[in-house]
Amino acid sequence: MSITVSKKILISFIALVAISLVVTSAISYTSASAALESEILKKMQGLLDVKKEKISDYHTDLKSDVALISKYFNVIHNIPILDKFKDVPNSKEFADATAMLDSQLSEYNKERADIENVEILNNKGIILYATNPDEIDEIGDLLWDKIGAVSLDEDEIFTTPAYLDENHVSLHMLRNVFSQDGKHIGYINAEINLDNALPTISTYSGLGNTGESLLAMRTGSGFTFVNEVRHGDNPGLTMHGVIGEDTALPMQEAVQKISDKGKSIDYRGEPIIAAWDYIPGFEWGIVTKIDISEATADTQELAVNLLIINGTVIATTILISVIVSRSITKPINSLRDKVIRFGASSSSSSSSSSSSYTGQSEIEILDKEFENMKQSVAKGIEDMKTIEQILDKAALVSRTDLKGDITYANEEFCKISGYSKEELIGKNHRIIKSGKHPDFYYKTIWDTITEGKTWRGIIQNKAKDGTLYWTISIIAPNRSKNNNGYTSIRVDITKQIEYENIIKEKIKTEREFTHIASHELRTPLQPMINFGEMAKEGIISKEDAINGMMECASQLEKITEDMLEVSRIESNTLKMNIEKFDIKEIIEQSVKRALQIVSKDIQIIKNYQNCEIEADRGKITQVIDNILSNAIKFTKKGSITIKVKTDESNITVSITDSGQGIHPDVLDKVFKKFSTKQTSDIEQKGTGLGMYISQKFIKGHHGTITAHNEKDHGATISFTIPKKQ
Repeated sequence: MSITVSKKILISFIALVAISLVVTSAISYTSASAALESEILKKMQGLLDVKKEKISDYHTDLKSDVALISKYFNVIHNIPILDKFKDVPNSKEFADATAMLDSQLSEYNKERADIENVEILNNKGIILYATNPDEIDEIGDLLWDKIGAVSLDEDEIFTTPAYLDENHVSLHMLRNVFSQDGKHIGYINAEINLDNALPTISTYSGLGNTGESLLAMRTGSGFTFVNEVRHGDNPGLTMHGVIGEDTALPMQEAVQKISDKGKSIDYRGEPIIAAWDYIPGFEWGIVTKIDISEATADTQELAVNLLIINGTVIATTILISVIVSRSITKPINSLRDKVIRFGASSSSSSSSSSSSYTGQSEIEILDKEFENMKQSVAKGIEDMKTIEQILDKAALVSRTDLKGDITYANEEFCKISGYSKEELIGKNHRIIKSGKHPDFYYKTIWDTITEGKTWRGIIQNKAKDGTLYWTISIIAPNRSKNNNGYTSIRVDITKQIEYENIIKEKIKTEREFTHIASHELRTPLQPMINFGEMAKEGIISKEDAINGMMECASQLEKITEDMLEVSRIESNTLKMNIEKFDIKEIIEQSVKRALQIVSKDIQIIKNYQNCEIEADRGKITQVIDNILSNAIKFTKKGSITIKVKTDESNITVSITDSGQGIHPDVLDKVFKKFSTKQTSDIEQKGTGLGMYISQKFIKGHHGTITAHNEKDHGATISFTIPKKQ
């Protein structure tokens, strides 16, 4: 059985309020905890900075005092004397020097109680004097191993690691001493008792019941705590840690010169909030910390208060929910009854019959009906999206306002036009106007759509880069209650138009070819008939008739062969028969044939030598014959020069005539079908296929062929092919 609406509302209200309270409480608790943690971290960092500054200042003071002692006149003056008489300590000189140092350094010891002993060493590390002579041997042995680490830099001060000296934490500071003339004469060694300095660092002020500040120094693969820890009976320098273990994590980083703050684990393995840093002067790590349990005690009280408040709010919510649910469910129950009656009185469809609602709540009944409606709408929307996606991929879609300014352009429109959406939006469609249509064409379009009709047609537009493209377009007003603009859907048909133009051009070319071919084939046939008739009537001899007919037959054979070559080229059946031969040999043969028809007023100049190549002998011969034949045909008098140039991989053959050159209208299409070098005063001869065939033969040899006019007169046609194919 379904739960009634009133119960659902009651449960929903309670759940909503409960969830809201839980989420709000969780956020409040988390925010309070985060704020408290942040505040504690700031406090730890502040205490750390203060204590680090105190230690650093203390170290600086010590360095300054030791530096001051090293520059005392008595020290500089008496070190050479003590060193000279160190083996006779009872001598007057040694005693006087000692007395002078006592009068100054002993008084200094009284003023600076933490400097327990001041020693003077020669530059070999031998102790010559001490304000506390009882510790000379012990201290000397401690420092002698460290002397080698001290450079001769005047400002260098060497600080030893801290050590335990009769329950006192101590360390030494060593500094060079130089004579007035800059000569290194020895060292000053000061023994520092840290008992007075450490308590100011170790104080628990501001750190509650669990917090503390710790100092440690690096020792081997671990570290040693310099001051006494709060949680345990461990005086300074008696507690150690190992780097890499899972305790004392902040100190592990601090002694490795890493500064940070946050939650971590202390030497007891307890979770803490801490800040840590490195003190360069003493080469110590410093940590200021407090236990998390103590730091977050205030948030526990907050959690209890939140629970009390939440309980009170939930109880109030239950009471309000009962009242509200009853006021809401009354009209819903009425609507439910009407829906059931409507379903019973309508068709026998299971989705609307009263029996189909048995065991369902009123909301479930309404939900079922609304779900059917939603599915229908969703399907319609999905179908529209699918159509729109297909349309966006297949067509150029744009929308404009009533003035014709673009308000939307799809990606395909941007791609074809070359404009970005930003460049198109707000602009009129005139931005892509090609100018190829008359003004009345555009006026017809505008008049059609402003009358509320749909315009269909083909139109040429211009892209941003100047490229022209064709579209078949449908432009219509938006079919809303208040027409707010126009929608244009266009399909790019540029390739179809271009293809149609190519087909038309090909048909035109083929017609021209057929016309020229039929004309050229008839040209030698009629003279052959005439020669036969003249021989029959005795006008000419049979021998002359046969010779004339043979010449016409040769011309007919040449025309036929050219047309066959064109057919083979265009059907991709052209074959190359590659063989080795000397280019000079076939040029000589072409020249020999040319001399039979060349005018006496034309001189053939030869500028070539032997050169063996791999190519199709017949086709290269035909190319040279074609070029040489053209040169002879269009040169009345003058010269024809044949040149051959070679390099390591290519050979270039060029034939230059002194005729009138290639007509400018023909120059750029001299290698196309049916093109000739015809000029105004020279009759066109040939089919116009020779240069076209020659170009295809040279390309078949992976070469190039070019034609140009010479500066003064004449023309040059040359081709270049690889020596080896």
